[in-house]
Amino acid sequence: MRVIKSLSKRWSSYKYRFVPWMKLKIRSQPTTRVIDVESDKVVPDEEIFSQLKSLFEHFKSPGGLQSFHKLKIAESTIADAGCGVFLTGSNLPKGQIVALYPGTVYLPYEPIFLQSIYNRYIFKCTDGVLIDGNNRGLSKTIYKSCEGRDRISHLPSADLTWLDPEPTVSVNVGQFVNNRSLSTPANVCYQEFDFPVDFDRALRKFIPNVYYQSRNFHRGMRTVVLVAARDISEGEELFSSYYTVIKS
Repeated sequence: MRVIKSLSKRWSSYKYRFVPWMKLKIRSQPTTRVIDVESDKVVPDEEIFSQLKSLFEHFKSPGGLQSFHKLKIAESTIADAGCGVFLTGSNLPKGQIVALYPGTVYLPYEPIFLQSIYNRYIFKCTDGVLIDGNNRGLSKTIYKSCEGRDRISHLPSADLTWLDPEPTVSVNVGQFVNNRSLSTPANVCYQEFDFPVDFDRALRKFIPNVYYQSRNFHRGMRTVVLVAARDISEGEELFSSYYTVIKS
């Protein structure tokens, strides 16, 4: 029995990187099919940037982190799904940014094999860029090292609080949002967004992403925002769609 449980646990972590299983899973799951990436966006990039800048400016103000909407990590309403993310403190309208997906950003050719072992929190962008949202083990060590490497003077280069069990910047918990099901439709959707290279360094400490290699720092910082796909009420669990098929 112990061996069976051990094998089951290993499979639960590995299956997300087993291509045949993924293809079967996609066929059995509700998917979003779009013609191109731009048509899959709920709000345009200009609006995303405006919201993020206003959000970070609010965080920087006295008491700003405490007065904004909160996201709570708790047991999911889906059986055997583990933890989920719940909206607390306020309602959110459609088109509002709900959360960000934190982690180290890897370009398609950069090494991520060791970090990917037993790692359920790797997000693949449409252009092949990967974001490692694991807040433990090797992934955590790499993120902290990259953040320290990219600091200029005393200014943090990215948010570190998402690595804690209870993040100070509570919106940086997008990696814990569960996938929708037939009985629990998605209320948030993913949108990829690149911060401009000249983004205010005083506000960078709220971005929960760093590049794996420093030479990528000249690129706009890639992040993934979770946007409300409909009005969301306080107390609701957040559900997204992991399976989006881009047709070229």
